[in-house]
Amino acid sequence: QALLGFGSSLSGGIIAVLAPFLGAISDKSGRRKPWIVAFVLVMTPAIFMLWFATPDGGGIGIWGALGLMMIVSICFEFGAVFHNAMLPSIAPVKLIGYASGLALALVTALSYSIINYHSPFQFLFLLTTPVFFHIGLSVSKKPAEELDPYLKRMALGTLMFVILFGVGELVGGR
Repeated sequence: QALLGFGSSLSGGIIAVLAPFLGAISDKSGRRKPWIVAFVLVMTPAIFMLWFATPDGGGIGIWGALGLMMIVSICFEFGAVFHNAMLPSIAPVKLIGYASGLALALVTALSYSIINYHSPFQFLFLLTTPVFFHIGLSVSKKPAEELDPYLKRMALGTLMFVILFGVGELVGGR
């Protein structure tokens, strides 16, 4: 655990030092997708190679696993710098957090449901997707001072999402 803490701290330090420079590169060049692809291309084999880490010290060993985990962490966060720089071109400023959070929640829930697939009921939460997109389109046309009723709809949509996800897991579970 001490080694994992050391590796996480070192990765965090590298990210903290270099991320602002990558943000400046992103803003200056305007080309973001090639950077994201490059970081994913480095991260993917590193994640795959973690398969060969074994608890008995065989395979790639503890230091190899630690190094790979650091590479994955750094590449993920560096990719996030360029991903986040694209958000203003995807959604209006007042919806950036909403769009980013919604996409993260949907992708995470979908990934979880695919990895732990037991039954089609696990995908009930996808029924809320049109609700979120409708609310998002409605909000994008409103001034900030008129958002309160829409925020309540977003909260209800989120509640529906969580309930349907939970019901899907309970009904579709083993």
